[in-house]
Amino acid sequence: MYYEDSYSENYWRSEGDSEDQSYFEEGERENNTNWCSCGHCEVMKYESEAVCCKEIKEVCNVAGDLDCITLHTGFKAICLNVWVLQIAYYAYRQHYGNLQQDQMYRCYRYTAYRQFVRWCWRTLGKSIRVPIPSCVLCRIRTAFPIQPQPGFVYPSL
Repeated sequence: MYYEDSYSENYWRSEGDSEDQSYFEEGERENNTNWCSCGHCEVMKYESEAVCCKEIKEVCNVAGDLDCITLHTGFKAICLNVWVLQIAYYAYRQHYGNLQQDQMYRCYRYTAYRQFVRWCWRTLGKSIRVPIPSCVLCRIRTAFPIQPQPGFVYPSL
């Protein structure tokens, strides 16, 4: 699964893949959103993040006929609700221990990414990485900014 700090890797794997695969030509997704079909993706820092939710079968299965997975009523509840993320983090912590994150926004983002992957792929094997669409990354990063509004404090995890 990709997370913010390790998301720049240029491959995605799923169970059964014997070697790394690149799903687009190098350079074709730099500094543009021509690859976006949902209308909610943004230009990304890393080309490997430049993937649309409409390009991923597992995400399309959840989104159904919606233009974008971020428009699904479940997306906000599962990936952006701080109370749901707290419970998900408690489950993570029970299995793996505390995240070694120095800033609260990183814990929320990490947990939100895990929630999204669980929602769309159900389960993954150890060390299996899957793409998180640009539209999803942007919504999560907007919801949990590096510098929150003055006076805002994230609930503790």
